[in-house]
Amino acid sequence: KNECCKNIIFISLHLRHLTMALFSLSPRRRSALTFALAIANVLSIRALNDSRLIAYVGNWQTCPTVAQYTPYTHMVVAFAVSYSWSVGGNICNTDCSINTLAGNTVPICQNTVTDTSTWRNAGKKVVLSFGGAGMGGSWIGDTNHCWDYCFGKEDTLSTALVNIVNNQNFDGIDIDYEYCYDIAGSQAGRCADRDTSLYTDAKAQIFLSTLTSLLRTKLDALQATKGLTERYELTHAPMDSDLTITSPYYQLLKAQRDNLDFLMPQFYNGITRPVIDGFANAGTGSVSTASVYTDLANDLFDFEPEKVVFGFCISDCSASNSNANAAQAVTVLQELKSYNNNEFQCNGGAFFWVAANDPDGSWATAVSAETSTGCESEQPSLQPSSQPSKSSAPSTQYRPSSSPSESAMPSLRPSLNPSKKPSADPSWSPSTSPTSPPPTSSPTTPFPTRSPTPAPTRSPSPYLWYPDWTGANEGCINDGQEPAYMVNNPSYLSEDLETCCSNHYNWMYYTCLGETAGGGIGMYYPDWTTNTGCLNDGMEPQYMTDNPTTFMHDTLASCCSSNFIWMYDDCMLNSGGGGVVTTTAPGIGNYYPDWVTRDTCVNDGNEPDYMSTNPEVWMHVTLESCCSRNYLWDYDNCIGGGGGGGVATTVVPPSAGLYYPDWENTDICLNDGNEPAYMSSNPTAWMLETLFACCEKYYSWKQDACMGGDGASATGQWFVDWNSFTCIQDQLGTLANSWDILHNSEQECCDTMVPWNDAC
Repeated sequence: KNECCKNIIFISLHLRHLTMALFSLSPRRRSALTFALAIANVLSIRALNDSRLIAYVGNWQTCPTVAQYTPYTHMVVAFAVSYSWSVGGNICNTDCSINTLAGNTVPICQNTVTDTSTWRNAGKKVVLSFGGAGMGGSWIGDTNHCWDYCFGKEDTLSTALVNIVNNQNFDGIDIDYEYCYDIAGSQAGRCADRDTSLYTDAKAQIFLSTLTSLLRTKLDALQATKGLTERYELTHAPMDSDLTITSPYYQLLKAQRDNLDFLMPQFYNGITRPVIDGFANAGTGSVSTASVYTDLANDLFDFEPEKVVFGFCISDCSASNSNANAAQAVTVLQELKSYNNNEFQCNGGAFFWVAANDPDGSWATAVSAETSTGCESEQPSLQPSSQPSKSSAPSTQYRPSSSPSESAMPSLRPSLNPSKKPSADPSWSPSTSPTSPPPTSSPTTPFPTRSPTPAPTRSPSPYLWYPDWTGANEGCINDGQEPAYMVNNPSYLSEDLETCCSNHYNWMYYTCLGETAGGGIGMYYPDWTTNTGCLNDGMEPQYMTDNPTTFMHDTLASCCSSNFIWMYDDCMLNSGGGGVVTTTAPGIGNYYPDWVTRDTCVNDGNEPDYMSTNPEVWMHVTLESCCSRNYLWDYDNCIGGGGGGGVATTVVPPSAGLYYPDWENTDICLNDGNEPAYMSSNPTAWMLETLFACCEKYYSWKQDACMGGDGASATGQWFVDWNSFTCIQDQLGTLANSWDILHNSEQECCDTMVPWNDAC
C-alpha cells in the first residue's frame, strides 16, 4: 500500500508536466495517455477512500483507548439529540433544540468530555451524528416521535449543528434517520405514536432533503470562512430497508448525492443478512446485500462504490442474527470485493456499531487490515480496453428476471432487450412489420418512438450515440464528435438512444430520452401495495407525484410494460381504477399523431393500421391527450393546429386563469398562462383556481412570500439570507418566510445565527 501511495503522489506532482506533454503526442497516443491519467486519478481517490474504517462512539459510553482507535480513520460521535431520555419514552424538545453542554458543545464520550483534539491530532476525522433510534424509529412498537418536532425547522436545526461543528472542530455531520417517511406506502402501520398534527410523509421527505441541502451550503460557507482546503464531510446512515430503489428516502438521497461525501447503509437488522446469507445471496434476508449495494454504488451514486461504506454491527444485533465477529466481517468484505468479477474491489470501506463493543480493538484491527488492501492492486492500463467493461452498464437487477421472486423489486422501465420467444397473445405494441405497408414517407424509425426528442432530427444519423459528458451533460448525442477515447473503447458507444441512456444516464433515463410527464388523476402508476397491476385513481404516493417522469404513465400499456413486464397480460387484465379511463376505440373522432403529413394530432380517420389495431397505445379521445402524449415539446402549436377531417373540435384551454407553481423561475404561484405543457395538459393534478389554494398546496412553508401583496406583512425585523450568509430586513422586496427566525436587530441576528461570519 505504501508503494501505491508513492505512485499516487508521483502522478499528482507530475500531472502538470504530463498534461503539457499531451499536446506533443499524436492523437491516438494522446487519447491513450489521457485515458490512463483519468483512471489513475480515479484510483488515487479510491485507494484513499477504500481504506475507511469508521467507528461509532456512543457519547454516553467510555472513551475509546488508543489501542481501540488506532485502526480507525473516522470516529462518529453518537448522538446529538433533541430530547431528554426517559424510561417510558423520550421527552421531546418541541422546538427541536439540541441538548448541549456549556459553550454550546455536545459530549463526545462519557457524557462530559467535549474536546475532539486528542482524536483529531491522532489523524482521525471526528464526525457528529444527529438523530439515532431515540429520536424515533419506524419499527413496530417504537413509541418515540421527536423527529415530528423538527419538521419545518430545517433552517434553525442546520444552523445549530454547524455552530456545534465550528465550536468543537468536528470534521463533518452524519444524519441518522430511522423514522417514517412513507406511511402511505411501504411503512403503512408504522410510527403509530407520531403526532398527527405535525407529521405527514411530505413533511418528513422535505425535511430530509432540505436539511441535507442546507447543511451542505452552511458547511461549505464555514469552510470558506475558516480558509480550509478540505470540505466538511456530510453523510447519512440509513437502514438497508430504507434503501430499496423505490423508496422515497433512496430517491431523495439520489437527488442530493452531490451534497453527500459518502453513505453508510446499515446492513443489519433490516432486509439483508450478509453474515448468514453471504454478500451475493438472499435467504434469511429478503433480498441480497449485493442487489442493494449495487443500486447504491451504480445508481444512487454515479458508479462510485468508493462512496458506499459497508455497515456492520458487532454485538447489539443478536435479535435479528445480524452480529458480525471479525472473521465474519472480513469474509463479507472479501466477497464484496470479488463480486461480479471484482466490480467493487475499490469501495468505500466499512463502519461498525459500536466502539465500546470492541474493547481491545481486535475487531477493528482485523477489519482495518482488510479495508486497507485490494484497491491499490488495480493498475491502470495505458491503452483503453477494446471490450466494454462489465461495470459500464447498469446491473441486471434494474430489469425483472423472467421469473421474479417475491422480493424482486420492480423495474423502473421496460427492458431494452425483449424476449425472442413470441407471446401467446397478440403484442400490445406494433411489430416491426405492420400488416399493411407503411407510408412511403415514413418516420426515421419503422414506428415512432414513445415521444420524439425536444428537437427531433430531420433525417437519420449515420453516427453512434455517446454520452455528452463534456457538453450539456443532459443526455446522449450522435453528432459524430465523440472523443477519441470513446472511439477506442466501444463500451461508450451505442447503436440507439435508448441503450445509450440506459448505460450512461440511468438515473435520468427519461430526461435523456427527451420525455417528460405529469402526475395526477388520469395517469397510471404501479400499485406495489398489491403488486398486481397499475391504477389511475389519483391515490399514488407522494414520491410518485413528485417524480412523474419515473413513476407516472399516460397509458395502462406503458405502466404495465415498465413495471410488470413479466406479468404484462395479468397487469392489463387486473388494472384500472376509479380515475379517468384512457382506453380508446379506433375510428373517426379519436386523435392520433400524424407524423407523416401534418406533424400534429388529427382525427380524420386515416390513422395507419398499426395505430388502429393498437388504440390503447396510439389513439386518444381528446386532442389535449394526444398532444400531451406525442407533442409535449410543441404542445401549444399542436393544440392550435390539431383536428381536421373528422369531428369538429373547438378547444378551450382547461388551464385558462388557473394558478400553477412556477418552480423554474419565480418559485411562487402564477396564473400568467405560461405554465409548462405537462401542467396545462393535466390541470386537475397541478393547477388550482385561487392563489391562496396554490400557495397553500405548494409553498406552505413560505405562504406569505408566495401570496405577495395579498397576504404578506413586513415586520421590519431581521433574518438570515442564506445566499450571502448575512442578515437582511423583513420588508417589501425581501420578505421573510414563515420558517425564518426573526430578530430585533441586525447585530442580534448575526451573533445568533451566523457567529462564524465576520462579514455579517
